[in-house]
Amino acid sequence: VEETGNGAGGDIEITTGVLEVRGGAQLAASTLGQGNAGSVIISATDRVAFAGTSADGQFSSAASSQVEETGNGAGGDIEITTGVLEVRGGAQLAASTLGQGNAGSVIISAADRVTFAGTSADGQFVSGSFSTIEETGVGAGGDIEITTGVLEVRGGARLTASTLGQGNAGDVIITARDSAELVTGFVLSAVDDTAIGIRGDVTVRAGDLTLSNDSLISTQDDRPSSESNTAAGSDIGRLRIIVEDLLVLEDSDITTEANAFAGGDITIRAGDIQLVGDSDIQTFVQGGSQGGGDITLTADSIIAFDDSDILAFAADGQGGDITLNTPAFFGENFDPASLDAAPLTLDDNDRVDINATGAVAGVVTTPDVSFIQNSLADLPENILIPDDLIANSCIARNEDGSSSFVITGGGGLPEQPGTTTTQYPTGDVQPLPNADWQPGDPITEPQGLYQLPNGELVLSHSCQ
Repeated sequence: VEETGNGAGGDIEITTGVLEVRGGAQLAASTLGQGNAGSVIISATDRVAFAGTSADGQFSSAASSQVEETGNGAGGDIEITTGVLEVRGGAQLAASTLGQGNAGSVIISAADRVTFAGTSADGQFVSGSFSTIEETGVGAGGDIEITTGVLEVRGGARLTASTLGQGNAGDVIITARDSAELVTGFVLSAVDDTAIGIRGDVTVRAGDLTLSNDSLISTQDDRPSSESNTAAGSDIGRLRIIVEDLLVLEDSDITTEANAFAGGDITIRAGDIQLVGDSDIQTFVQGGSQGGGDITLTADSIIAFDDSDILAFAADGQGGDITLNTPAFFGENFDPASLDAAPLTLDDNDRVDINATGAVAGVVTTPDVSFIQNSLADLPENILIPDDLIANSCIARNEDGSSSFVITGGGGLPEQPGTTTTQYPTGDVQPLPNADWQPGDPITEPQGLYQLPNGELVLSHSCQ
């Protein structure tokens, strides 16, 4: 729709087996006048790929629907249905408004895999999916919705719903049936410091979820305390993560953050949760009287190592509540004194901290783990005794669903009634299937907490 136009723009519809958009080529629907922009609708049975920029670096390969600054109408959606979607080298899927009207949504359904990776060669363009209210825009932001088998977000790529103008940011909704992996990847719903509006929610559902190498899932509100819009409670900018099996953070964060308004709640449910390196789960409000968001983690086990922290902090309001719904929590070098410490002192201290302080402290609820021997003690110098060595033991489940602790080796029966059992001669130890561990090889890290038939709990990993 041109600047003098008055009417709705048409859609761009493509049906094919394979679609490739490269070298700065673009599929674009827009409005500069009085009327809605069209949508971009792609259906490819096999694969869709967007890659790279133009030779002069001025344009990224893209699918876009935009309300220009002179436009007055709603933006269209970007809809892609395919087997595999790849967006690389600074290519973008974008719905935005610079004028008067709501931004469209980006809706992706890929049966097998979705990959967002990297930036343009000069770093000007970031690969990703975006729904944005620009600084001159007035209207509601659209959502980012992705449904797939496997999701990969790598090399600085972003999935972002944001507002810089007058209007609320959209939601980010991800469903990855098998797994989702972020490697220096970012998933955000954000309000810029120039905006009048509120954050959307971020929801991630996956079979397994891994964040590594400074990845981030977050809702953020950068508005200063002088902003007149105060409609932002903990039910705004929420972050919800549901993982069937394992959630792992390696030097990565899951956060809700605000300069002056209430922090959003973080709710995570997973089979097991592992935090490694400098990995934080955090709600943080830097100023203002509103409270920090609550953090609720539900899992069979929560294991945190190194400098990983769980924090719900509000500088001038009430700290959020922290609830660990788990039968087993292990925090390396965890010191209960951290519950009352100043949160800004808890980084780079080589220990796991939990803290919910503020002008009024929040409530921290952790499980009773006094029956688990989770302290680390010095090992004797001779840590390998050949006659007693059992390498790479693991937990195997019985067919009836109960658990057992399986050790293979020679002997095991008394030599005669009333005598002790025989030791395990080194030469007769039988290795477990696919278990060829030898002294000096890396130790297999535990994956979770397992209960033995006698009721004892052990940190170990599955034989499967």
